[in-house]
Amino acid sequence: IEEYITQANSHLRSGSRVFCEWRAVCTPNTAPGVVKVDTGTSYRSYYFTADFINDEGMAVAFTRNNEICVEVPVKKDIYRRTRANDVREFNAKVSLTNFQRDPWDDASSVGFLCLDAVKADDLDYYIHSRSSRRNFMYYIKLFKRLSAVLRTEEVQEMPYRQKLIRALVDGNIGTKANRAEIVDKTVITWRADKKGQPLSEGIDNEKSWKALLGMMDLIAWRGLSHKEAAVEMAISRGSKPLRLIVTTNARLALYVTPTAEERDDRVEKHKWAMLLTFKMSAKGLTLDSSKPALLSKNSVCETTLYEWPEANEWKGLKSVFSSFHEKQRAFEYIETGKEDLRKLSPANPSEFEAGVREWMTAYCEMNDYRKTGGQVQQPRLMIPVGIYINRGDWQYIYVTTESEAAGYFYHNSSERLKKELYQEYVSRFAHPEGKLERLETRGNRLALGMTNRTPDIGMFCADRNVEMDSVNYGPLSYSAYSQLQRIENRLFFVLAEAERGLHRRIYIADNLKSDNGEFIIDKLLGSSHLQVQSAVDVFEVILPKSLSEGPLPVIKSSGEIYRIHHWFDICPKGAEANISLSNIEAPVNKVTRHSFDSREAAIMHILMQKETVKKSVSGDRSNTPEGVVERWY
Repeated sequence: IEEYITQANSHLRSGSRVFCEWRAVCTPNTAPGVVKVDTGTSYRSYYFTADFINDEGMAVAFTRNNEICVEVPVKKDIYRRTRANDVREFNAKVSLTNFQRDPWDDASSVGFLCLDAVKADDLDYYIHSRSSRRNFMYYIKLFKRLSAVLRTEEVQEMPYRQKLIRALVDGNIGTKANRAEIVDKTVITWRADKKGQPLSEGIDNEKSWKALLGMMDLIAWRGLSHKEAAVEMAISRGSKPLRLIVTTNARLALYVTPTAEERDDRVEKHKWAMLLTFKMSAKGLTLDSSKPALLSKNSVCETTLYEWPEANEWKGLKSVFSSFHEKQRAFEYIETGKEDLRKLSPANPSEFEAGVREWMTAYCEMNDYRKTGGQVQQPRLMIPVGIYINRGDWQYIYVTTESEAAGYFYHNSSERLKKELYQEYVSRFAHPEGKLERLETRGNRLALGMTNRTPDIGMFCADRNVEMDSVNYGPLSYSAYSQLQRIENRLFFVLAEAERGLHRRIYIADNLKSDNGEFIIDKLLGSSHLQVQSAVDVFEVILPKSLSEGPLPVIKSSGEIYRIHHWFDICPKGAEANISLSNIEAPVNKVTRHSFDSREAAIMHILMQKETVKKSVSGDRSNTPEGVVERWY
């Protein structure tokens, strides 16, 4: 029985007819609008905020945010102080994609059942088959109710099915033995595609009637008669045939493997086959259209005439993108970030000023024409540079700012622009006192963030509800990661962490790489976000951890054992070699000097040696001697 239910639900798609047991299928994950997590001691761990008008019912599935959903009618009591109480009825959205059977729930619950490929005869077979029964009292009652519904539909459809059979007889199509099966396949496919519309609408509508006749003709014999011609067309384009089908608009179509030019393996392996749709004429087959399409394991919206063994490699593949075209649009979008990155560089005065003007426009829009919640809102800088995927989700990777974008532009503007930007900035505050200091103390750091949203005013987002996720930079502490000023250095650790996971991938836009594959993001930024840095030396110090390695190090001033055994000191260029141990007595030690052109390069070297190190913020704890600029351990 579990196998049968799984097989039936595998046909679920937008437009499917679905039977639902609302109390079983509605959870905080599937219907957050009417089900809330219970923080008390409820055994279900959640509670309903509205009552179901019916405990079970039929619904037509639809797609919303890449999820298959249905709507459940509910009612809710509205209590008022000054007026009579009322009952509000509305439809709540339920995501069937997010539904999972609760192993602690009563096993006698189907949750939902897709009826597209379910027949009354199948349900009656279970009712009378002792060998296949499980939790039989529940399923017998359920299947009797569903069988009655399906039988009623069959009775209503009988005159129309007879009309289709007569059309087959008049056209001398099929045999007496298989005509009923041809009609059955045609009706199932047509109803699934038409979102459960009654067959009477297809018979009475001239266009649908012709489509039904054409489908029956193709299913009966004509489709397979063109099989060889369809295969030849697939081979001629460099593809292998996968599955020959009949579509609901009475067209013969063939799934084939994509050619090398049609594949797109960026960020994830290509998942889409190519669907070739043909026109038939007296001269034979001609190609009408071709498009990328996922090859489903089961789909009642198309009738399979023949399937090749190679189809198994493509069946049931899923992409994080809702369609091939969405993937193409996403990659086209991240290519647009290159021009916006130039607007952050003061080395390009005209482009930088254009960036400031965009910020002013977004700032005005956000605070003058949109809801602010009683606070001055700040536009969020969002320049796309890449795509991040993690299991079934994907997001854009953006260059943004660690604090308000206004601070970044203020730090890098000319005196003229600074005055103009400041006047615009303080104009929305009721009390402008102290806002100049606020601007001047805002960080000049750029950062990386992720979201699936896109900016709505140039390179800025004026939607105050948009939140950005932090990128995952692995075992590094934030205190270490935040010291990196170069975007490319931050990206190094983000990419390394993504490579550690089986389901995580990152792709950076091709136009942000040089011919030899190196990133040019910081070059485009003109290093405007980098502080002026001078050459430094790094001393790597290794001391004994235990007596077996030698005498333990002690602090000269107190005689206490020094508990740090491996650290890095950043010192001015040319510092004395013994500066790191000037206040420590360590007979056994290993000190290695490394020279770098900048503090940033020194920090990268340290983090490459040991990712878990962090910068010391307490000189007393690490006993950092004078002359050492920073100690990392």
